[in-house]
Amino acid sequence: MKQFKELLTWCEKYGLFTVLCYSIIIRLLVFLFYNGITYFPDSGDYIELSDLLLNGELIGYHGARTPGYSMFLAFLGNQHWLVVIVQNLLGLLSLFFIYKIAEQWISRKGAIIIGILLSSYLPFVFYDFAILTESLSAFLLVVLVWYMNKTKFFAKDCERSVYVKLGLVCAALFLVRPFFIYVPFLIVSFIAATHFKEFKRHIFLLFLLLIIPVITLIGWNSFNKFNTGVFMTSSYEGINLTQIGTSFYEKLPEEYKEEREILLKHRNEIVATQPDHVYPMTVWFARKELKIETGLDNLELSLHLKKMSKNLLMDNPIEYGKQIGVSFYKFFGAESTLLWNVEKFNSNYIRKGLIGLWIYGQQYILILLNISFLILSLIFLLKNRILKNWGIIQFLVLLVILGAGFQAMITFGTNSRFCYPFTFFILIFVLKYLHNNYKLRQFSS
Repeated sequence: MKQFKELLTWCEKYGLFTVLCYSIIIRLLVFLFYNGITYFPDSGDYIELSDLLLNGELIGYHGARTPGYSMFLAFLGNQHWLVVIVQNLLGLLSLFFIYKIAEQWISRKGAIIIGILLSSYLPFVFYDFAILTESLSAFLLVVLVWYMNKTKFFAKDCERSVYVKLGLVCAALFLVRPFFIYVPFLIVSFIAATHFKEFKRHIFLLFLLLIIPVITLIGWNSFNKFNTGVFMTSSYEGINLTQIGTSFYEKLPEEYKEEREILLKHRNEIVATQPDHVYPMTVWFARKELKIETGLDNLELSLHLKKMSKNLLMDNPIEYGKQIGVSFYKFFGAESTLLWNVEKFNSNYIRKGLIGLWIYGQQYILILLNISFLILSLIFLLKNRILKNWGIIQFLVLLVILGAGFQAMITFGTNSRFCYPFTFFILIFVLKYLHNNYKLRQFSS
C-alpha cells in the first residue's frame, strides 16, 4: 500500500511525463495488434488530390475537397504509413497542449485525469490511424486554443504577430476542413462584443487576423472557378444540401418530379433494408440514377441539386428547422464518432474487448459528457451575462455550440463525427466547471 501511494505521488510529480508515457504505450499496443492503415470512402478524395499535387496536375481538378489535408499527405510523399506515424506524433503533441491548458485551468491532478481519459478514448487513438481529416483538424484546433490561452488573447493587447499567427492557423483549419471558416469570424465577433468601447483600437489587428483566412477562402474558390467555371468551396455542396432534405423529399415541387421520385425510391429502399445511420446517405445511393435521368455529370448534378435543395429548404422552413434540431442532437451523440476497421485486429480477444469497451462503455460516457456540457454551459453563460467579463472559457463554449449549430445547418449525416475535434474542450470545460463549483475541487487540489 505504501509503495502504491509512493507511485501515485511520483506520477503526480511527473504528471506530463506519466500521461505521455501512458499514451505512447496505448499507441504502441495499437500498432502491435491493429494491422494496417484505415481507409474510408472519404479517403479516396484526399489521396486523389494529393497525387495531383505531387504530379503538378491540378488543372482541371473537380474541386471536391479543399487541399489542406491532401497537402499534408503530399508533403509526406503520400506514404500512408508515414502519415500514420506523423499523425500519432501530432496526437501526442495535442495531448501535451491539452495537458498544459488543463493544468493551468484546473490543477495538475485534473490535467493528469484528462490526459489519461483522452489517451484511453478510442477515437483519439484510432483517428490517428485513418486517412481522414479528423487528426489534423483536431491538432490545429488545439493549437489555436492553446496559443490564444498562452498569449492571453482576450485578456490583454497582443502584438501584431499574434493576430497574424492566429490568422494562419484559421486559414489552415479552413483548408483542412472548410466548415471551420466560421472560427476567425467568431474570434472577431467575440472581440467586437466584449471590447466594444476599445473596438476601434482593435480594427486593424482584427483585420490582420481575418484577412488571411478570407484570402485563402477566396483564393481556393477562385481556383475552382478557373477549373470548373463555378466559384465554390466544394463540388459536393449540392450533395450535402440535398442530404438535409432527406426526410421531406415529398415536398419537392413538380418541377423536380423525376428527381423526387428517384430520391423517394432510394429512401424507401434504405429504410427497408439498411441501418438507421445510412438514411442520410440516400442521395449518394441515388446519385448514379440521378445522373442518368438528368444527363448531367458529377459537377453539373451537384449544382442542379444545390439549386433544388436551396429552394426546398427555403420553401419549408419548419421542416428545415426540425432537421437542424435533429442534426444538432446527433452532433452530441455517438452514432458515427468512432471510425475504425474491426477486421484489422489480429487478435479476437483484443477486437471483442475494444468493441465491448466502446459499445457498452465509452459511447455512453461520451453522450453523458456532451449532455453535461450542454447543461453546464447554459448555466455558465446565464451566470456570466455581462459581456465585458467574458474570456476564453466563454469563447470555447460558443466555439462548440456555434460549431454544432452551423454543422446542423449545412449537412445531415455523420454529425457526431464532426464533434470529435471539440471533445477535448468539452471535457476540459465540464471538469473545470465541476472543479470550481463542487467537491471535485478537493479531489484535484
